[in-house]
Amino acid sequence: MGELLVLSRCDVAECLDIARLRERLTQAFVAFSDGTTSVPARMAAFTPDGLLAAMPGYVPGVAFGLKAVTVFAGNHGGSMPSHQGLITLFDPANGSPIAVMDASLITEVRTALSAAIAVDLGARADATSVAIIGVRPGSPCRIGSPCRKGSPCRTGAARTLFAARSRP
Repeated sequence: MGELLVLSRCDVAECLDIARLRERLTQAFVAFSDGTTSVPARMAAFTPDGLLAAMPGYVPGVAFGLKAVTVFAGNHGGSMPSHQGLITLFDPANGSPIAVMDASLITEVRTALSAAIAVDLGARADATSVAIIGVRPGSPCRIGSPCRKGSPCRTGAARTLFAARSRP
């Protein structure tokens, strides 16, 4: 086993190449659709206050790893984020750990890029706008719009949309 690379959120921000991540995510989504990946359903352990979820996966030529994330709703709005996690990458040939990194920024960017990739792969050629539900407002547009050039991009978090719908 070689030296283990450990990356903080700041380290991840310095290293993150959004264009390359978009390419790799596109490969991964296509491979998932083709059935060439191993991505079992997530599993979770529960405490009275939250949960720890594990999401292992293997995409040939892309990654072999595990995302572990905690979700503690009581942290929301306080000094600790409600979602915290780590991503661990392994060598697919021998199982040796390669890297451990903070998952927060990668998760945020991956969520936004997923919307962009869905537009690339699935939207009609003549589509002129897109609405993205379930993300932080504006986040997909901040990292590179999933919309086609000159088209509007509207985003909304489920909580915000529910609150707006519930108003008299």
